[in-house]
Amino acid sequence: MSYKFFTDKKNIFWHFFTAILVLIFAFNLSKAQVEPLLSEKFAIHPKVGFGFTGNTSDFHNFQGIIDCGLFQKGSGSGVSGFIVGEFPLSPSSFIGLGIGYIDRSSTLTVPGSFASYDATSKTITTISTENTIHATLGFIEIQPEIRYSIIPNFITGPLRAVGSMRLSLPVSGSFIQNESIISPDNAAFISSGKREQTRQIGAGQITTMSPLGIGISAGIENLLKVGANTFFTQQAIVDYNLTNVTKDAQWKQIAFRIELGLRISILPAKEEPKIIPPPPPPPPVPPAKPIVTLELIDVKAELHTGNEIIASSALVNSVFFAQKSAEIQPKYKLNKVEMKDMPSDPIKNHEFVIPQIASILANNPKATVLLEGATSGAEDEPEGIELAKSRTESVRLALINLGVANERITLRPNILPRIPSNQDFPEGKIENRRVDIVLQNAPLQEYVSKRQVTVVTGTVTAKISAKNIPNGEQLTVNSNCMEHPIAANADNELKIPMKCKIDNEQTEFTFTAEVSTPSVKAEAEKRVSIIKLPIKQVDLKVDNFEAILRFDYNSSELSLPNKELLRQMIEPLPPGTSITIYGSTDALGSGLRNQQLSDERASVTETFIRSLSGDKFKIKTATQTNKFPETTPEGRFLNRSMRLRLVK
Repeated sequence: MSYKFFTDKKNIFWHFFTAILVLIFAFNLSKAQVEPLLSEKFAIHPKVGFGFTGNTSDFHNFQGIIDCGLFQKGSGSGVSGFIVGEFPLSPSSFIGLGIGYIDRSSTLTVPGSFASYDATSKTITTISTENTIHATLGFIEIQPEIRYSIIPNFITGPLRAVGSMRLSLPVSGSFIQNESIISPDNAAFISSGKREQTRQIGAGQITTMSPLGIGISAGIENLLKVGANTFFTQQAIVDYNLTNVTKDAQWKQIAFRIELGLRISILPAKEEPKIIPPPPPPPPVPPAKPIVTLELIDVKAELHTGNEIIASSALVNSVFFAQKSAEIQPKYKLNKVEMKDMPSDPIKNHEFVIPQIASILANNPKATVLLEGATSGAEDEPEGIELAKSRTESVRLALINLGVANERITLRPNILPRIPSNQDFPEGKIENRRVDIVLQNAPLQEYVSKRQVTVVTGTVTAKISAKNIPNGEQLTVNSNCMEHPIAANADNELKIPMKCKIDNEQTEFTFTAEVSTPSVKAEAEKRVSIIKLPIKQVDLKVDNFEAILRFDYNSSELSLPNKELLRQMIEPLPPGTSITIYGSTDALGSGLRNQQLSDERASVTETFIRSLSGDKFKIKTATQTNKFPETTPEGRFLNRSMRLRLVK
């Protein structure tokens, strides 16, 4: 449908209305109106449609729009949905009242241009542009209307003329303003280093929409009888809005809509003999509603402050690649991150290996990094050394993008890794498709030791009341300062244990508790003033320490970094600390060899610790049973390890 159809607003409405009057005069036949229209009391008429909207405007801008020229035209389309109630005035005429939603979203454009310096040709070039406003406009419309049957019996139902007044209430109004380059083809906007032909220059809500719009409509409707009291309706209608879309701009709309609906006649009720129904049975008595209440009465607590030693998360310092590919896999994160935000889960931590290496290099100005790229062998990846080199290049570029200077990076491609995994296993080939990241003059992993920790320790007295609890349901109590819920009894006071780690800067915190059954629960909270609590100094805490030290494939030899980490660990420990060393292997190979390797790794670790500390600590060894998932190479690398746990 052409734009001219909509913009010729001065003539189209009256031409259409005149045509309707001619039809009424020419075809007002004397045929009887079809049933059920002759006997209906009223009718319900839901309908949906689609419309084409034309815009005539004369504004440079309105609220929120950047002035880029005179907007004079535009068009759009959208859906509509109405429900109408009709009442007969005569067999051929009906009045109605409808309410519904209509989408009159539109796009308005204005051409523009500006001069730009072409660095290539060293000339001034005129850039032709188009400024576009995409307006999203939605209205609730109330329309009193009149309908007249110009052909009472046309096909299987009447053909009717429609006229109405419309009151529009805006329910949504927003805009997006874009500027697009039309010519020349090689011109583009530059934004954040990217070239683009279209840029957004404005967006927001339209807050100056007219609060009440007034319009008129005229059209024609055909009814096809599809049931005893139902008609399938098709309607073509023209809308003209008498008021502007916004209060601060000359902007009117005219639209052409096509709508489909289902008109349902409501007929007079037939006289039926009255049957007095028997009285309904009394409603069943509902079971009593369960009720539970919780009141926190008193807090008895003290502040335990001291130091604790914990281990940093293990880091698999390799980047694994898909077969015959040098592209870094999507699971790896390549944006800058803060070290304090790193996940504690070693599997998730591996996804951040590249930004972590960049962060370590940033914190150690004298450190350098060696990238050792490798493949899974000539048969599996015939591209060989070139593929290994491309893999190291991918990791190098990722580090450079994170701020690492190129001169601090050394590349060393090889057909196989310096310490390869067993190529007889498919998992071994997957693991060999990698780049090992070797730090020089900087540690890959450090223990965090003697970190100050403050814990609020004590009890909270709670009063619990419960009624109508179903048989078999047990009251349980939980809180933000408990690891596991505890059982409770109704109508009884309970001492709830409290052990909450807090920040050193806190002056108060909120203790929250909940008592619940499967059918009901109650919550309560109490503010605890930390500055009023007595303070108790405690010895070094080691309960939260768990370290993972990795070994090379099929090896039980302690690396120099692992020995340094063990020295860091034992230095602050008090005599008598219990150290449990859990040996671990991946699932590759025979069970006998894996058990032997697990024992060897635990044994050499124990021997090294005793060489430094003698009999200062209680040391025992065991086999790690809680393994990392074997489905990924990083999981198998982490299982080639020994884990350390401390207990005072």
